[in-house]
Order: sequence, then structure tokens, then C-alpha cells
Amino acid sequence: MEGRTLQVGAALGSGAFGTVYRVRSGLSELALKVMAGTLGEDERFRERFIREASIVAGLEHPSIVPVYDAGEDDGLLFIAMRLVDGEDLRTRDRKSTRLNSSHRT
Repeated sequence: MEGRTLQVGAALGSGAFGTVYRVRSGLSELALKVMAGTLGEDERFRERFIREASIVAGLEHPSIVPVYDAGEDDGLLFIAMRLVDGEDLRTRDRKSTRLNSSHRT
């Protein structure tokens, strides 16, 4: 996010591919996913990541979180996207599974 000052806040979640942080950029809040450092060392992965992120950034659909920027900074790959408050998919899936299994006869 060239030329912008970002205030990195709390980590919202992490997994095998990286960590997502709550970030403030001016008056806006967004989510910043920073890919695990070892992934950026793989040239093929880096090229594919940047190519796919730029494709997603061009998509507009209610079911797709808008991507504002993506790239590499100081050797780290990142995606800046809209911050969507709420529970993550894993938590939602667990709740759904519990609800579905409790309604079985």
C-alpha cells in the first residue's frame, strides 16, 4: 500500500497461509492479510499470488469481499481488503454443524 501510513492493530486470525490484521488507513478500517514469509520465497507462488489477487481486485459481486490492493512489500506478500466484522467461517461452520446434528432424529 504504497504511499499510505497504516496503523496495524490486532491480529484477527491466522492459519497456514498467513495472518489477517485489523488496520487503519486514514479514516478507514480494513483487513490486511500478510502471507507467511516462507511463501514469498517461492517465485512461482509469488507470481501466482499477485496475478490472482489482481484478478480478484477486479471482481465486483455481493458475495466477494472487495480487494483494495495486493502485492509485495519488504519481501512480504499482502492483500488489503474490506474489513467484514463478524465470525469467521470456521466458527460459523462449527455452529451450523452443532445445530444440524441437534435437530436430527
